[in-house]
Amino acid sequence: MWSLTKDLLPLRNAGSVISLGGIRTDAAAPETVMQWTVIDLADAMRLARGLGEEWSTAPELVQVVAARRDRPIDVTATDLTGTGITGTVLAGRDRDTIVHATGLPPFFAEHVIFHELGHLVCGHLDDAEAGERIRFRSAHSNPAHEHEAELVATAFAQVRSERGRHRRRVADDGGFIATLAPHMLSR
Repeated sequence: MWSLTKDLLPLRNAGSVISLGGIRTDAAAPETVMQWTVIDLADAMRLARGLGEEWSTAPELVQVVAARRDRPIDVTATDLTGTGITGTVLAGRDRDTIVHATGLPPFFAEHVIFHELGHLVCGHLDDAEAGERIRFRSAHSNPAHEHEAELVATAFAQVRSERGRHRRRVADDGGFIATLAPHMLSR
């Protein structure tokens, strides 16, 4: 659980929503809804850095977010051909599952994981009824949520890069950069 829950309890009124320092909590159901509101990249960077120093890779960040949410998070790759998406997050009864497309270059798969974690830390699935929490989101399902998750993913990638503990390798991107480079240079 988010450690700020105890700090916010005295400030709640029944049925109200309180926003302090980026954390949004629903007073009617404090144990089920905890959201970080991200307005811009600066908010997203505060969120990413605020998750502690113990992560510098996507798998480590998954563990940190799972611990903060007090719910396990599984990450799996599957064939998403024909769906029009590269990833999604599913909230089950007792765990969350991040699904990303098979065959993605490693840096892109990592970004998809960061993006889906963004949906979790921003509470985008927490407001839904249990039956509708297990569903695929499309890129058009909620543009504001997609934008917010993308800001968070960008911040996660920046913090991971700053920490420099990730494996350094030369463009292990499945050839993506080599494919784009000639087109970018010709502009």
